[in-house]
Amino acid sequence: MKKSVVPALAALLAAAALLLALGSCSSPLMGLEEDAVVPLDADAQGGLDASRAVTLWYLEDYMKNATSLSTIYGVYWSARDMDSSPIGNHQFITIVYGSKAQADAVAAGYGVTYKAYANQKGLMVYYTTIGAFTDDGSISGNIIEVFNQVSDADSVKEQVNPAKYIYWWKPDYDFEGHRVPYSLSTRGYASTDAFLKAIIVAAKNFNRNHDAGLTVQYSLFSTNCSTMVNSLFAELGIPAGDRDTLGDFFGVDAAEDNVIAGLYFR
Repeated sequence: MKKSVVPALAALLAAAALLLALGSCSSPLMGLEEDAVVPLDADAQGGLDASRAVTLWYLEDYMKNATSLSTIYGVYWSARDMDSSPIGNHQFITIVYGSKAQADAVAAGYGVTYKAYANQKGLMVYYTTIGAFTDDGSISGNIIEVFNQVSDADSVKEQVNPAKYIYWWKPDYDFEGHRVPYSLSTRGYASTDAFLKAIIVAAKNFNRNHDAGLTVQYSLFSTNCSTMVNSLFAELGIPAGDRDTLGDFFGVDAAEDNVIAGLYFR
């Protein structure tokens, strides 16, 4: 490589890293504090049944044309383009409810809101998203779990009805959703309903611990939005081998293999 090319390449890589950092996990911005490392959960990181493969089921392939909620009802490890840059992605969790009654019951019982949109077949789809963001909107804040953050919720809405919500003149979020069956868990959940409620409780517990002073500071390369999704599913008993498959998306997934200690979700 010519010496004159090296500075230009270095500048390009630096710019790409800055875009990745500023856009990582979307708005509110999450920071670059590489020293802010929380204890990793060695047991969850090592994993159980790490050699077992899971078959991927893609929500984006079915949601727009579903004629029954029973076909798309479930929990999904999700990813979308970052708000400020398409270089990397932002990971979060999507819960698609099995009925309006279930969505209403969860909202009433857990203080969780949900979104509702008609798909291309006229079926109403009810869903909640859960994603990690910083508590103060800065680039050095502590992580909180945000329900139905605007960009997360909009990325799902685009897939509920792309004919209505994706526009040729505006970049879309390129949503991907991998179904996480409750039967994968080693915790013995009896149903999808029990599993999705456990996810909501874990996320709310994380916020309660945050408010009590047990905080996790964001770090681009060790504790980011991908880490948080992986950690929550680890706490709920999804084996490492399955998490490796379920959390693999198109684009850059920094720190998706890291797992923070489960006590943050209890």
